[in-house]
Amino acid sequence: MYPMIVSITLTNKEEVCKYMDFVSTFGPKVEPKVEPKVEPKVEPKVEPKVSQVSQVEPKVEPKVELTYQDVATALVELARIKGRDAAVTVLAMFGAKKLPDVAPRDYRRIVDACEAAR
Repeated sequence: MYPMIVSITLTNKEEVCKYMDFVSTFGPKVEPKVEPKVEPKVEPKVEPKVSQVSQVEPKVEPKVELTYQDVATALVELARIKGRDAAVTVLAMFGAKKLPDVAPRDYRRIVDACEAAR
């Protein structure tokens, strides 16, 4: 039972004074425990130096030509994940009812559309 810890929240100075006067009637004087306010730590922003920026070279990916099989695989994967209607919708976006109706220049766009539809 003893010792006992009691936690009381007082919102203003008047309430604290009244409480302290009340508590002082019970025995030895009790000092309120005041917890210090902790300010959140703010990390300073570090701006890159111009020399650091100029040293970074853009990553250039080589242009890869897609084959008929690559596009067919992307469409089959989309159909497996989202259903046949999703794959048919992607083909319809390019005015085709089936893959052989698609021009090779549209292969990249079809694969991108399949990836976006996932």
